[in-house]
Amino acid sequence: LGQPAAADSALRRSLALRRTYFPPDHWAIASAEGVLGDHLARRGRPAEGERMLRAAYRKLVETRGADAAPTRRVAGYLADLLARTGRAHEVADWRARR
Repeated sequence: LGQPAAADSALRRSLALRRTYFPPDHWAIASAEGVLGDHLARRGRPAEGERMLRAAYRKLVETRGADAAPTRRVAGYLADLLARTGRAHEVADWRARR
């Protein structure tokens, strides 16, 4: 909607609520971390976004499996980030995971 600051606030609130109401290892927390990581990467904070995306991916593989939709979605976010930051040698691997 063209309101990146509002999006940042909403995504952080969603993550905080999930952390409040779900157990620490729940997949929904990792999914929200992935969405926030993608948002941060697209808003000019690629290093922070990448750290969140990689951590979220690992947690999702552990809790949902590599073939689950949330896991594949985060892999896609990471592939897109790597493509935008010029790391083509890693992109194909991550695109294959989505």
